[in-house]
Amino acid sequence: DRFRSRFVRFRHLPMPVEVMGDLHVRAGAGWQAVRVEASQQVSCDGYAVSIPTWQEQIRILSLFGRGKDLAKAELISSHIEAERMDVG
Repeated sequence: DRFRSRFVRFRHLPMPVEVMGDLHVRAGAGWQAVRVEASQQVSCDGYAVSIPTWQEQIRILSLFGRGKDLAKAELISSHIEAERMDVG
């Protein structure tokens, strides 16, 4: 009831991969498209993979609004704060 998307799970790869496309979340008065507005590239086994930035992950998880998503957002926030403390 909260999410709708196109979803596929690949199990034949070296590790299972789940891919979601056209993700929408029911928020407020209706369905809202989930868009990644800020991303970064990381290297994964020699491949460049685009992922949401930490701040973007927090925004998306907060939009989802479920307890487990909010807990993940809080963990990410704590991680960011710990990194700031180590640098400063």
